Amino acid sequence: MVEAPSGELVSVVTTLPNEMVAEALADSRIAELADWQVAAREHTRGRSRFDFLLARGSHQRMLLEVKSVTLVENGRALFPDAVTARGARHVRELAEAVPVVSGR
Repeated sequence: MVEAPSGELVSVVTTLPNEMVAEALADSRIAELADWQVAAREHTRGRSRFDFLLARGSHQRMLLEVKSVTLVENGRALFPDAVTARGARHVRELAEAVPVVSGR
């Protein structure tokens, strides 16, 4: 990580955020995900590979994708910082993975 002139820390190693998240998950440091376990890393679904497949209990599964951004404006990280066909496909496949619940 390097410090930008504005003071924000910017990741220059694209694999670093995934390692930071893996460590945080293992130590239950992300409150919203504290009761989830890493079932797999680099999980393939469709034509995409997602950073984590999380599991809670024997039946609940959730995909977790970690993104590192280099575009920061007014203290806010903005994503995507570059438009790609792969990124668009990735977002579509994540949306397709969300279960449909009647009444919503």
